[in-house]
Amino acid sequence: DTACDRLAFVLGSLFEIALERDLNQNSEYEKKTENMDGYVGFHAALRNCYSRFVRNLAKECKQLVRHHLDSVTSPYSMACYENSYHQGGAFGSYYRPNQASGGSFCFELSDTGRDEPMKDQENIPPE
Repeated sequence: DTACDRLAFVLGSLFEIALERDLNQNSEYEKKTENMDGYVGFHAALRNCYSRFVRNLAKECKQLVRHHLDSVTSPYSMACYENSYHQGGAFGSYYRPNQASGGSFCFELSDTGRDEPMKDQENIPPE
């Protein structure tokens, strides 16, 4: 959650920096005496929309990270990958998936059991 929040903060800060840079580079807007309500309103709406986008992106990121953590730590994944910790020289312990037990519990999704290739049924006209 913290990493997603930090990334969202960085995205928000980048937007603020871009707005300030644009304002400094385009200083002719400050010199005009015209009505600037539309310009200011547009940038306020843009800032509001972007901040809402970043909040939704952070929320989706957190949900995706939680989903992946749940799937990695699920009983199914534990059956596929036994924890095999070995003492390694200067690197300490490391995780190695157990390939022998993985074959007995995990199914190969690409194996259809057919020898002939699948035909693309989507683009074939009805007979």
